[in-house]
Amino acid sequence: DGSYKVHVDKASHKGDAGTYAVHLYYMLDGKRTYITETTATVPETQVTGNLTITNQTSNGFDVVVTNVSGGGKTVQEVRVPIWSDKNGQDDLTWYHADKQSDGSYKVHVDKASHKGDAGTYAVHLYYMLDGKRTYITETTATVPESQVAGELTITNQTSNGFDVVVTNVSGGGKTVQEVRVPIWSDKNGQDDLTWYHADKQSDGSYKVHVDTASHKGDAGTYSVHLYYMLDGKRTYITETTATVPESHITGKLTNNGSYYSVRGKYDDIIIVNKKHGLSKDYNPGENPTAKAAFVRLRDDMINQGLNVGRSYSGFRSYDYQKTLYDNYVSRDGQAAADRYSARPGFSEHQTGLVFDLTDKSGNLLEDARASQWLKDNAHNYGFIVRFQAGKEASTGYMPEAWHIRYVGKEAKDIHDSGLSLEEYFGIEGGDYATSSKPAESKPATTGAINLPATGTYTFTGRASIKAEAKVSSPELAYYDKGMSVNYDKVLTADGHQWLSYVTASGARRYVDIATVKATETKPEAKPVAKPADQPSLPESGTYTFTGRASIKAEAKVSSPEL
Repeated sequence: DGSYKVHVDKASHKGDAGTYAVHLYYMLDGKRTYITETTATVPETQVTGNLTITNQTSNGFDVVVTNVSGGGKTVQEVRVPIWSDKNGQDDLTWYHADKQSDGSYKVHVDKASHKGDAGTYAVHLYYMLDGKRTYITETTATVPESQVAGELTITNQTSNGFDVVVTNVSGGGKTVQEVRVPIWSDKNGQDDLTWYHADKQSDGSYKVHVDTASHKGDAGTYSVHLYYMLDGKRTYITETTATVPESHITGKLTNNGSYYSVRGKYDDIIIVNKKHGLSKDYNPGENPTAKAAFVRLRDDMINQGLNVGRSYSGFRSYDYQKTLYDNYVSRDGQAAADRYSARPGFSEHQTGLVFDLTDKSGNLLEDARASQWLKDNAHNYGFIVRFQAGKEASTGYMPEAWHIRYVGKEAKDIHDSGLSLEEYFGIEGGDYATSSKPAESKPATTGAINLPATGTYTFTGRASIKAEAKVSSPELAYYDKGMSVNYDKVLTADGHQWLSYVTASGARRYVDIATVKATETKPEAKPVAKPADQPSLPESGTYTFTGRASIKAEAKVSSPEL
């Protein structure tokens, strides 16, 4: 349009604000000629910045800084001092705000950096301009109080137990030091109350597995409560209930002419013990399914470096078992042989479902580490350790760590129950004939017995079998009155007289037969047998004991010995 134009940037004039002189000159005939003049005004630039609080939760908040201007000066840094309104400025923190792609700046505030305080927070904004910290503006943010929270969910409810899952775990601003879950059944009050420690899972939840065997096998309703440990104190959170269904196992035995069986959860289970025998003609050989599972188990044990050999004892026919049993009777006597060997027609080996493991030396497996592995893992292969310590009253046999029985899928249920096969199905077991056996034994005689160095000894009372000639050594099994044993040593140790012999598996055993008066060694605490008859006594007086007698807190046989 024939006009002329100039753009003036104050950056070319040292950034000056205020009045500018503007003159006009023409170049005429090569000479600069003044024409006119005026003035222009550049207003002062404002330092600006806006604070916005976002994402406010019980854990903290975000601070967003927008409209950032240094009023013509370079903003070298954006700083945001923040503190809660509790205890002055004892939690004051100077945050460096990070520039975002849209030109704004951002700070995230975690209340954990402010002593976990809830409530009002002061939020100020400063710029660094020309190396100096310059106040810009301020606002406040609110952190709501945290709520103590936790949710209980019951999963995997079966007749053997259930799982408890704890989610949404919050200590309301306090650290949850521990998650505890007390659980009990609705039977007999809280006599089975157990405080479980919940284990934290990878997803932040907590979990407890409840086995009914730890609650007297009770079915029905269970109370499940949730507590946290907060500041060292146990704090109630919430509660729910779980239901354990009644087991459908009936324990009803049937006999098909060859063997007894009971209906399990998944299959019919063959039952063989001293009360339930097999037909002499039953000769199935090794069960192929059981054999394949056994080979897998044995090889896994070997591959894990356990002391397990490849040899084993599996299927035995009726006639083979008769020969084996008769040899044991000839060597040790029938009473002793019945403790560790089955009579023909009463051996689980005749089913083809049983395998005896050996160690690398070819002896029956008694290695502690391998035996524990077997006890903990055999069910994963469909097996149970058939004869375990403390179960002789139901199984009828001394503990045999090496003897495993294939039952298939139900092996896990039996293992988890902590019961013997007889106890699990509620069927009769024990000895060939009903007998009354005291719970524990004591030496039947006081004073050393004059015995030859080797020979056969017939017991006059119940006597403990142990792995060491020590009173404190755990009882492995026992001999009852009238039983006999072939021994190869007689020794005195720990204030007692002992017989010693070597078992069929090659392990040496010791039997406590008498207390030796000459020693001051205190015998292991063992209850004595019930007196044959009740003595006639005055209402009060002095009594001299004729044998060892237990002191208890209650006049009950079941009360613990004090």
